[in-house]
This record gives sequence, C-alpha cells and structure tokens, in this order.
Amino acid sequence: MYRATDEWGNENTDCQFEIKVTGGQCPFYEEPINGAMSCGGVGPTLFCSAMCSAAYDFAYTPATQYYCDNSGAWRTEPGGMALPWPDCSELYDPDKTRVGLEYQYYDGTCGDPDTNREIQENFMMLFRDLWYFDIFCPELNDTHHACEASDVVVHCGEVVDYSDRKKRSVTNETRVEFVITIQIANAMVSFVLKHPKHTLHMCT
Repeated sequence: MYRATDEWGNENTDCQFEIKVTGGQCPFYEEPINGAMSCGGVGPTLFCSAMCSAAYDFAYTPATQYYCDNSGAWRTEPGGMALPWPDCSELYDPDKTRVGLEYQYYDGTCGDPDTNREIQENFMMLFRDLWYFDIFCPELNDTHHACEASDVVVHCGEVVDYSDRKKRSVTNETRVEFVITIQIANAMVSFVLKHPKHTLHMCT
C-alpha cells in the first residue's frame, strides 16, 4: 500500500509511479574449454547447462543445471555441486564411464548450425527431467511448452590442447541487460536480469 502526499500533507488518490527492483548479478564464468554452455532465460532466472565435445570429458562432475536468480548467486541442481562449472579437459576414454550425463555431450564442432541445434535439444532434454521444469515452462498445448529449444542460446568454449590449457579468471563484466516489467495495480515493477555476453531469448 503506497500513499502519495505533498509537503503540506495533501494526499493524491489518483497517481501512477514506477518501482524498479534490480536483481543481483551473477559472475559469468568462462565457457568450458573444449565444450559449451547452453543457457535460457525464464523471467528473471537464467538457466545454464555445461556440455563437452564427445571427444572430451569433464575435469570433475558437473551439475545438471546452473541457475541464477535475483539473489545474485549461482545455484546448482542437484544442490551443493562445485562452482565454477568444469572444463572439458580430459580426453574421452571409451573404457571409462562418462563423468557427466548422456545429454551433456555433443558431436561435431560448437558453432556449426547442426551441432548447435543438438546442444539446444540436449539442454531441453536435461531441463525436462528436472522437478521444476513444469513450474517455469508450463505446457501450452499437447505438443508445446512455454520453453522451446529455439529459445536456448549456445556459448562455445575455446578449443585447445587439454595438456596446454591456461588458467583463466572469472569475469564480472556486464554487457547485456534485460528488463521484465509487470503491471501491479497502479505500480510498474521492473525486474532487471543481467548477462555478460550474448542476447538471450526469454520464454513467455
């Protein structure tokens, strides 16, 4: 409940004003070496999954998904997984069990249109298996949800010799800002979601 008055105490009962609620900014770690990050935004929340080229494997077990909301801190599903997300710094050994899940690997070269489509589809396969998928991406009809593979943005990592990789640091630079505005009574509430590199498609 908001009241607007002047310096003499006179109340204005018919006014409009804007409230801006700015969400926290999560540090965006670099994409996995020899891999990719696939990300999609739903409202003020950014969801990402780490993936490896099929020729490599993760340095350690990745989360199924990493997500950033207004708290300004990355969270993982399952909870308590290591941050930042791992590089794909191990050569794939067919005699060993993969470190990640089936859909955290892709064939081809990241950046190729066909490969990027595979990465997008893999992201959605991982997302659909999570308990909160139907909350963020409700079913629109018998064949479509509010979130589609075409909404997913693919960020390709460096392709380097795993034995000659260089240590990299976290970047906090912000380059893209999204504002989601909701009308609540006479107030406009805006949520700001910041992402450091690329334009994301928001599910509606």
